[in-house]
Amino acid sequence: MREQSEEDLADRMDEISALRDEIRIKLHLASMDLQDEWKKLESTLPPEDRTLASFRSARAALDELIDKLRSFGGRLPDEADH
Repeated sequence: MREQSEEDLADRMDEISALRDEIRIKLHLASMDLQDEWKKLESTLPPEDRTLASFRSARAALDELIDKLRSFGGRLPDEADH
């Protein structure tokens, strides 16, 4: 499952990049209002230099945190144990 979600993540990153490039090519024909709207939208996108590796690293850190939380939670007594 993790491999599938990593593939999905890579596909989504590629799609964001392709859409960004396509919009930039067409943007010079757009109205100033659309150009201003694009600037706002573009500022919410991940930086272009952000690589898939950085997202994988973040995912690994989250996975590690989840593992730690599960491990800690497993050490706590169940309500039935009281």
